[in-house]
Amino acid sequence: MENTVKGRLIEFLSSKRLSQKRFADACGLSWGFVNGIKVSIQPDTLAKITTQFPELNTAWLILGQGEMLNGGDGGISANVIHQPKCKESCVDDQMINLYDIDA
Repeated sequence: MENTVKGRLIEFLSSKRLSQKRFADACGLSWGFVNGIKVSIQPDTLAKITTQFPELNTAWLILGQGEMLNGGDGGISANVIHQPKCKESCVDDQMINLYDIDA
């Protein structure tokens, strides 16, 4: 599987035998959300995903660290510590979020 946020999310959906449409519906996202991921996932969207799928390890999803599912990750967690502000003309893949990682 591709080692990107998009690739890891597709891997998670495959492991759950869940279509991208059903995933998007469950999280309140557009049906094309997964295919539209370019670099990362915005914190508010990540919150929607983790609310519906608390077993998904966000450190694995965003950074590729630890195990796919919570509980087997050795205690790794990732929290956004800075989200850049940008004007409406900002393109999503120009933003870089900083994460505080505890292991």
